[in-house]
Amino acid sequence: MSKIQLPSFISHRLYPLSKHLGKQIEFKIHGDEGVITSYPTILNDVLKTLVINSCEHAFVNTDQGVVEVIIKAYTHVVEITYQDNGVGINDEILHEILTPFYTTNLGGNHLGLGLNVVFNAVKYNLRGKIGAESCKRGARFVISLPIDARLVDDTSY
Repeated sequence: MSKIQLPSFISHRLYPLSKHLGKQIEFKIHGDEGVITSYPTILNDVLKTLVINSCEHAFVNTDQGVVEVIIKAYTHVVEITYQDNGVGINDEILHEILTPFYTTNLGGNHLGLGLNVVFNAVKYNLRGKIGAESCKRGARFVISLPIDARLVDDTSY
């Protein structure tokens, strides 16, 4: 575990991804200067998986897209909102997409585990919460992480 300066951490991790995923992704990262104590490698994997998910699902019919990340710092938690401007998620399936083996691309080499891995990493490793929210355009995920994951009781899952 270590201290993570969220805006710079997220910027340094996301910007290089657009060169490696075959899409032109514009990243817009803004908000509060949140600092958390957590696992940087796991947080990096969560963000990377969300970007890959956007590339494979949201930007499936285009070679470019926009991903916006908004950071809001509160007293005990930091909220990270991840939103793309892709095709979006049907409101009827929002409650299912974080469950294991749920996929909208059955038979298309997707097992439906990517977002479930993200859910488990956020909940059990980063000791936070994640949910998918309805939005007018694209997909939106809101991640709530404790300011200091060391202070979160492991039995509260």
